[in-house]
Amino acid sequence: PSPAEFAARITWETDQFRRRFGFSPLSTRHHGFFWPGWMDMPRVLERNGVRLDTNFAAGDDYRDGYVAGTGLPFKFMDADGDFIDVYEQPTITCDDYVMLDKTPLGTLSIEDAIELSRTYLETASSWAHTVVHQYFHPMYARQGWDYPHTPPWFEGTLRSARDLGIPALGADQWVRFNDDRRATQLRHVAFDPADGRLTLEVATPGLVPGLTLSVPALHEGRRAISTSVDGRDESVRTEDIQGMPYAFVSVPAGAAQVVVGYA
Repeated sequence: PSPAEFAARITWETDQFRRRFGFSPLSTRHHGFFWPGWMDMPRVLERNGVRLDTNFAAGDDYRDGYVAGTGLPFKFMDADGDFIDVYEQPTITCDDYVMLDKTPLGTLSIEDAIELSRTYLETASSWAHTVVHQYFHPMYARQGWDYPHTPPWFEGTLRSARDLGIPALGADQWVRFNDDRRATQLRHVAFDPADGRLTLEVATPGLVPGLTLSVPALHEGRRAISTSVDGRDESVRTEDIQGMPYAFVSVPAGAAQVVVGYA
């Protein structure tokens, strides 16, 4: 289709969602990864209220992996350097490429596909601090088709996420979280060497579920030993991220005054 034809289709489809279900879709996946034009598609999605595209995916000669160098969402930019208010969320695996011969790289068994997902989840949890975004065709969940039966892989992925304590978010939740996270600001950051106190204000648009602040666990030969949020003492949780120690403070309820004590 031409960019104009595809733009008309996107407008018709989003209008149908609103008319039939009273629902404005925030995300999209195009079957076949159709992408007419260059920046035409993000502009069309933006005009129709779609905030998250998921069509940049591993496939063909790159069966799985972080094709954009990151699993985190990023916003489109036009040729003039202006941002478009639509996120791209890269997809790291597709059942068409992992379990069907649509790539010359070979297929995986259900067991190997589950292990692949678990490896990505473990890496995201322990080292990469990123998102594991996979997709599964609904029709492959049906028995009796001449296609692989993928529910065991999907269920195995969810079990691995549960075992690792990784939450599964819907696309709408993910869009709103990223909007609020990007709007979060750290203000009035100050360190007092006399009493070893780091103070700062976390300013957010409101409730940001799961929002966590990371600060150096070591500073000027001192170690973080205490944290408080709005005067409430919190336990100190530390973890090495790519070889560097950090202390983590949960700030899920919006704006807060954070104090970290070092000794």
